[in-house]
Amino acid sequence: MALFAPLVHLAERELGARRDFTSVPASYWWAVISMTTVGYGDMVPRSVPGQVVALSSILSGILLMAFPVTSIFHTFSRSYSELKEQQQRAASPEPALREDSTRSASASATEASSQDPEGSGETGDSADLAWARTGPA
Repeated sequence: MALFAPLVHLAERELGARRDFTSVPASYWWAVISMTTVGYGDMVPRSVPGQVVALSSILSGILLMAFPVTSIFHTFSRSYSELKEQQQRAASPEPALREDSTRSASASATEASSQDPEGSGETGDSADLAWARTGPA
């Protein structure tokens, strides 16, 4: 913007088209609007050199402002999904702890069934432990 505003002001002033670009600050308004690809159309360069400056300004606005936004968004999106995965891993219990607790629970169930006086092989406690290991059907 600091480059194209004075250039378009100079190009338009030299060729006598002083109608829109009356000052450098007014040219900055045009540069901001044109480089952000909004382009209200309230200020338009009328001379060929002014239009060349305008084309350069608009293309550089797209290349320097619009394209990097997609890259920044992609990087943010990837970082956000990695953060969510880390939070989910931190919120869930460790898999190694689950295996150890499952092994100790099955060992307790085996001991309880071996001490069953009726010899049925499975008590209510061991059935509950088996359900806890496999989950609901």
